[in-house]
Amino acid sequence: MPSDAYTKGYFTTDDGQSLFTESMDQLAPFDHHGSPAYRAWVFSCDGGKTTFVAYLERCTPKGLGRLKPLQADFQAGKSRLAPSPNPDELEVKKPGSGNPWVNRSNALEAQKITNVQCPNGGTPELQFP
Repeated sequence: MPSDAYTKGYFTTDDGQSLFTESMDQLAPFDHHGSPAYRAWVFSCDGGKTTFVAYLERCTPKGLGRLKPLQADFQAGKSRLAPSPNPDELEVKKPGSGNPWVNRSNALEAQKITNVQCPNGGTPELQFP
């Protein structure tokens, strides 16, 4: 596994139909060729042979407003800690244009989205680029 295996993540601009990689430090949503890009959490149930987008994640506008200056300070070496969003600053959704964004502070509804299940009863494995 490459040394930067956990520094890159998957992102999408089309609700998980296609993916691209970017730094995990990237705060989503961000502009990617004129479209908003969201973090895509990709899993596999067969050791990585096939993968699927389990859910998408983005920061709220309030979260972006708080996190962007902190991230700039971290990247400039002014802070030792990378900024971390609070649950109420993140939203998740299942892929698909009809699925709503749910704030992570709504723990029960958010868990329904982020609780990844394998159809064969196996353990889902988070995938990195």
